[in-house]
Amino acid sequence: MLPTVTNLSNDGFVNEKEINYYDRRSKDVGLAIVEACYVNKFGKFFKNQLGIDDDDKIEGLKRLADVIKKNGTKVAVQLAMHNPKYKPSDFTVEDIKGFAKDFVDAAKRAKKAGFDAIELHFAHGWFVNQFLSPNVNTRDDEYGGDFDGRARFALEILKNVKSEVPDMAVVCRINGSDYTDGGFDINESIKLSRLLEEHGADALNVSSGVGSTSEYHISPMGIDDRPLITHVKKIKDSVSIPVIAADKLGVAADWESIVRQGYADFIGIARGLIGDPDCVGKYIEGKADEIKYCIHCNQACIAYIQKGLPVSCMMNPTVGREKEFDTAAKEKLNVAVIGGGPAGMSAAIYLARKGHNVELFEKSDSPGGQ
Repeated sequence: MLPTVTNLSNDGFVNEKEINYYDRRSKDVGLAIVEACYVNKFGKFFKNQLGIDDDDKIEGLKRLADVIKKNGTKVAVQLAMHNPKYKPSDFTVEDIKGFAKDFVDAAKRAKKAGFDAIELHFAHGWFVNQFLSPNVNTRDDEYGGDFDGRARFALEILKNVKSEVPDMAVVCRINGSDYTDGGFDINESIKLSRLLEEHGADALNVSSGVGSTSEYHISPMGIDDRPLITHVKKIKDSVSIPVIAADKLGVAADWESIVRQGYADFIGIARGLIGDPDCVGKYIEGKADEIKYCIHCNQACIAYIQKGLPVSCMMNPTVGREKEFDTAAKEKLNVAVIGGGPAGMSAAIYLARKGHNVELFEKSDSPGGQ
């Protein structure tokens, strides 16, 4: 389960909605990576993003980790910071050292909260990725210039985190390419991957794209399936640590073939688990034909988040309200739903789950809409 910001938290603290969201989606996966948690207030990007920036948040994060682990699933948390108002050249060396320390302090909190692993967010045009990108990082000191200078910040974070919590696995989320003119590309990504392995990374989670090219990490329906798989394969062939494939990986049969054919060691699913939390379980049980696949519309999982709203899904109205529909209605009603399209069918299903007597009316011969 890949990390996706949910905007469900309260001022950075874990709440019941967050607990229920992850509990529902972590029952069949091998590893659940909790969404990007800001390591300092400066790096908080989304309105209701989870935080791991102070010790007061450890208790809630421990509750979250415990809920996921009770499902028999390993759990990681993604450490991140992003502030697009600034660029790498705006900071002193002392500032940069301080930001690196914030990642280390957050890693210590993750350990206290009981997480099995940490993911460091070095992708998607976020703060550390900006240091890696030659078209963004214009510094001319030890944190800029050539590839080694631009990679220094990421490597220092990794090295210091591994030194502080040596018994925790550390995954690095990286871009295969920024897909920008003069930006971080696959050749530099291969070099970075090798350096990350040398500095102690336990796995790599390969994505791509920055804010202006986000179609490469949250690919919409107009993009072919498996858009990043070539980059994933090149990186896997360059390192000996496990590599995770991500982004629009097709139908369930494709997931296994990606691993069997040696493109990646693990399959990462984000939007697919938002739409159908049981998609992995259905495949394991031989019921792949029952999976409700993500249609990659990005209307409620991505657009809502960007507007500061809680995560939702056009295919699954229970997202972020996982317990709401399991609570019986106080008064049982007779309800007529007019129209058997996707909205009408969903309304009928969830009204029935609440205990109402529901009749669904559709003027055509079969439900399903246009």
